Amino acid sequence: MGDIFWKPHLLTNLNGMLYFVQDDATHGEELWRSDGTREGTYLLHDISPGASGSQTTAMVGRNGYLYFAAGDDGCPDQLWRTNGLPDGARKLADLDLPCSNDQGIFDLVPVADKLFLLADGGLYVHDKQPGSSATWLAGFTWTIDDFDQGRV
Repeated sequence: MGDIFWKPHLLTNLNGMLYFVQDDATHGEELWRSDGTREGTYLLHDISPGASGSQTTAMVGRNGYLYFAAGDDGCPDQLWRTNGLPDGARKLADLDLPCSNDQGIFDLVPVADKLFLLADGGLYVHDKQPGSSATWLAGFTWTIDDFDQGRV
């Protein structure tokens, strides 16, 4: 597995395997997989080759797939899925957000046959099929007053 540069995070179970995001100082933050052994722990997908990584911000497992928010351009505004195999990653959608401060998609929630995405631009829904686009449902504008009044 090499030297660990940054702590593993976004630990997610799918079909008895652990998936997580790790920065090994060579690939940047990318998706890793582990079966619980040293030999079975490895970099699964290098979405954004180079030391900057894909900046993965959210992951959820559902029906044999791991869905995750990452970016092949350094901005985590793309929805991806993998079946857990080394060549199994597919980009499902690119929200094409302006992405400031490495923000993009920050939460994924599966509901029935859809996947809801919470992102800088608001709430989106996706049908989890390759080639389809995410549909914007609602936007959010919060102020300090909203936080002070407990509305957020």
